[in-house]
Amino acid sequence: SLSPARTANGSSTFRHAPAGCACGAEAPKVCCPMRLVGLVCTATAFLSRKVSPALVDTSNDPAALVEQGKEAAKTAKEVMDEAIAMGKETAGLVLAAKGFKAKALASAASAEKEAKEAKELVESAQAEADAAAMEEAKKELERIKEAAHKAAIEMAKAHEKQEIEAEEHAAAAAAAAAEPYHAAMVRAQKLVVTFNTKAQELAVASNVVKNQAQQLAARANGYQYVNAPVLAQQVMMQAHQLWESGDAMANQAKDFRAQAEEINAGVPQFQMAAVAAAEAAAGGANSPTFAPVRLPAPM
Repeated sequence: SLSPARTANGSSTFRHAPAGCACGAEAPKVCCPMRLVGLVCTATAFLSRKVSPALVDTSNDPAALVEQGKEAAKTAKEVMDEAIAMGKETAGLVLAAKGFKAKALASAASAEKEAKEAKELVESAQAEADAAAMEEAKKELERIKEAAHKAAIEMAKAHEKQEIEAEEHAAAAAAAAAEPYHAAMVRAQKLVVTFNTKAQELAVASNVVKNQAQQLAARANGYQYVNAPVLAQQVMMQAHQLWESGDAMANQAKDFRAQAEEINAGVPQFQMAAVAAAEAAAGGANSPTFAPVRLPAPM
């Protein structure tokens, strides 16, 4: 602000008041646009003021008029100097205001750029976080799939093992149930072989004995021919006994053969009984049937 001051000859002039600016800076330093507004207003008031009529001498004294003219010229010069100084200060303030504006615009642009960079940084960080989360989710899904695959394989192997154990248990039970019938069948088959063998042996012996009986009978006839009836009769009796023995052997062989055929005819019954017993035992020994488990394909 400006305040009136008296010159040496009593005229008034204006000087910068020592009061500080509205922003707190001391005058006359240029501080802010408000300083510029104040100076402009003060200069306008200063330039438009007039010399107070009380200071003008209206007498006709030439010397006084000359002094007044000098004083007026001096005052005009002071006003002009003051106006020039104010103009310089005003120009400085205008430049400072432009600087402030440029700085403000630069600060706004910098702030906008920083905000944009911050936004891009946040978006980039969010994208990286989303990508990392998606990758981790994919890895977790793969781990779950692998665990499920292993569990399915273990389950299939466990079912297969249980089925094998059940089959083995059923086979053992079937074999145990069929064993008596198999043993009986084997004994029957051995008896068939034995009877057939004995029948064959008796048939051969019968033929041999009968052949000998025929030879004795022929010899008895010879003795009868040479007039030895007693000897002929004795030999003939031996021949008849041998023949009868041969017939008995032949009959025994037929009986053995018949028994072998009868036993052999019963062998299939033992076999069927063994199968039936094995099936019954296996059915009772089997655990509940497992649902077929299909091994998953390798991942």
